[in-house]
Amino acid sequence: MVAPLRVLIVEDNADDAELVLRGLARAGLDVTSRRVEDAVGLTDALVTGEWDIVLADYNLPGFSGMDALGMLNDRSLDVPLVVVSGAIDVPTALAAMKAGAKDFVLKNDTQRLPSVIEREVAEAGQRNEARAVEIERDKALAELREANEQLKAFARLTDVPLTGKTLARMLDDLLERLVPALGADGAVILLLDDEGHLITRGAIGPAAGVSSDLTFGQGFSGTIAAENRALYVADASNDERVLSGIRDTSIRSMLGVPMHYAGKVVGVLHVDWSTVFEPPAWEVPLLEIAADRCAIAIENARIYEHEHAASETLQRALLPEVGPVPGLEIGRFYGAATVETLVGGDFFDVFEVEPGRIAFSIGDVSGKGLGAASVTSLVKSVLRALAFEGHTAAMLMDRSNAVIGRFTDVQTFTTGFYSYMDTETGDLEYCNAGHPSPVIVGPRGLRLLEIGGPLLGALPGVEYRTGHTHIEQDESIVLYTDGLTEARSPEGVFYGEDRLSSFLASNRDAAPQDLATRLFEEVRDFSGGKLRDDIAVLVLRPRP
Repeated sequence: MVAPLRVLIVEDNADDAELVLRGLARAGLDVTSRRVEDAVGLTDALVTGEWDIVLADYNLPGFSGMDALGMLNDRSLDVPLVVVSGAIDVPTALAAMKAGAKDFVLKNDTQRLPSVIEREVAEAGQRNEARAVEIERDKALAELREANEQLKAFARLTDVPLTGKTLARMLDDLLERLVPALGADGAVILLLDDEGHLITRGAIGPAAGVSSDLTFGQGFSGTIAAENRALYVADASNDERVLSGIRDTSIRSMLGVPMHYAGKVVGVLHVDWSTVFEPPAWEVPLLEIAADRCAIAIENARIYEHEHAASETLQRALLPEVGPVPGLEIGRFYGAATVETLVGGDFFDVFEVEPGRIAFSIGDVSGKGLGAASVTSLVKSVLRALAFEGHTAAMLMDRSNAVIGRFTDVQTFTTGFYSYMDTETGDLEYCNAGHPSPVIVGPRGLRLLEIGGPLLGALPGVEYRTGHTHIEQDESIVLYTDGLTEARSPEGVFYGEDRLSSFLASNRDAAPQDLATRLFEEVRDFSGGKLRDDIAVLVLRPRP
């Protein structure tokens, strides 16, 4: 029998609270609840009861939903809080979510509240389960540290990041930390392939030059995998289970354990010594923990490689080679992050809507990897499709906001800039949806294109404004994503908008492609060659 959902309602109006509960009941949610109106009542509820979710009105007499959120944070309670308010403006809603509120629902639009509650309760449960796993792991490590001082070296192994590295780099890092942690002379990682063969994928020490291709039950490592148990060999030079290539090395003693992921044997990890050495009893469970840690790291590295390749392919398709556009000279540059991270959600587009009328856009979807790239594909397609319907720039952003908000989750945000250009007159009509402001640069100085509205997909029903300006034939429009201004020097200093303005002023006469390339090179050199985020640059200039 599933226990009722425990809902704590912070609301001074009993009728409003009752309406919320009725809506949850109609949605089929079994709820037990308590209503409080102030800090005293909330304190008592938190002390005397446990809650799955808090629904808080934004403004109460002498109290607020943000006060309630602060009390939860002060007690380090991972209880999701959702703002349920009669009226809340866009800046206030964004500030509430930035402070830690999980979502907001208007009182006249509570039909989506049940799904919000179910989502947040499920995610909180997953976080609790993850914390429980972390607690058990920390307890096991603490017990091992008490057994031997050498476990302090093993603790360094757990510092290896589990994401954002290629498999080869991951294996190198793990082995380089593991060998000194165990006082061994070398180590080998063998992984199962799709055909059930154990293939050497990483090695350090005397066995580094020995490769293997074993099946279950074959040899030292095959026996470990087939029997799913640790195996120790006192003298490898006289043990027929050990590969002849290893017997010919300086290796003498070997200790190996299976590697597990999702309850299955996925490989074998063994360490070796150049002397006859019998490891202490505590070293076997230590190596087993290290092996399973390695398995998690390896699986994450495999996922990283797959997702990075897929998302990079998708994003490259979103940044095509823009063809010639009548009346327009185009420069563009896309630079991928040089640190090991997933591909981001940058995109740009330039095309002719009708003779003499050009549309262009640039944007950035929050997040990394395949998920961000797929949303980027949606955003770019929506913007291009709506461009041919005759909307103003503001109307186009308004419709895009509705579509993006409907088909993406609440935590996905998109910045975007969209503009139409009349190539005969140089008139521009544009709308900026929370994106870094493009810059018009020329002999008359710099001008920012700032008019528009908030992020796309963040809030429904917000209003966007259309901006109007004019560009001369000796001026260029420079558009970019935030990876440019947020690039950091080796000392951690941001490149920033002031440096960008200075650079553009000094290079205002450069041809569009030269300007785009120089700008990227300037930022790359500023960051010491290490970019933490992708950078997209688009430069446009009218031409006769």
